Amino acid sequence: MLTLVGLFTAWIGNNQTSDTITGWQLATDDKIGFESKDPYLLLVLGLAALVVGVLLFTGKARPIMRIAAIVIGVAVIGTMVRDWLSIVDLVKDNFPSNVKVSQKFGYFLGIAGGIVTAVAALLPGKQAGTQTSL
Repeated sequence: MLTLVGLFTAWIGNNQTSDTITGWQLATDDKIGFESKDPYLLLVLGLAALVVGVLLFTGKARPIMRIAAIVIGVAVIGTMVRDWLSIVDLVKDNFPSNVKVSQKFGYFLGIAGGIVTAVAALLPGKQAGTQTSL
């Protein structure tokens, strides 16, 4: 869920204006100067993480879902880091040296979503027949 929320909130800001760019704008807004199809991939990965999370919670196909959660989480993190490095290179190569970009809240939400998804696979599941009391 964090990956999905992060995708549609501010990812990138710069020191020249107060404008921010969302992750989704990287695929849909051609005024940015950087075009990527990765937001579509992140949307699919975020939805897949949501489904895998529900299946892990319900205990369905737990070993397969654990593997899927790790793969999805690592894929989210890798995709986001690759996009960030590409954006930094684009700014370094095409803008004056006084222009600096920075990550915004949505970018960190997406990274956190990938981490939570991968870590969820490593958490122990509820044992059959055990009850929890408060």
